Amino acid sequence: MSPKVVDLHVEAVDSDVCSFPTLLNAKPDAIVRDSFVLLSPEKGGSESITMGYTVVYPGCRTRGHQHADLEEAYFVVKGRGTAVVGEEEFEISQGSAFYVPFGKFHAVKNPYKTCLEYVWAIAPKR
Repeated sequence: MSPKVVDLHVEAVDSDVCSFPTLLNAKPDAIVRDSFVLLSPEKGGSESITMGYTVVYPGCRTRGHQHADLEEAYFVVKGRGTAVVGEEEFEISQGSAFYVPFGKFHAVKNPYKTCLEYVWAIAPKR
């Protein structure tokens, strides 16, 4: 018998009342993510930079926002998805880094079946 190789990225999730797809269908806006502030002027570890870690769950996205007085950088640690910065939308994946200028709207989308995880850092204008 030859070995069976299965790709997690194409396998269907088991359906169950507690499965993530079932729970996600109950939340119509698909904004489901966890974000952790790791370092900040308020928490310590930095005088002006705030750094965090975000997990965007399969089929979900971030709300999207902009901040006139902060610039932001992202580094994708795991998974893949799509980033929106201003009017541009582009693919991101493990190892990708991208920059968000002051005042630009930005959001992250994860249309895939595994989590998208990234580190982000924001800093104020000097």
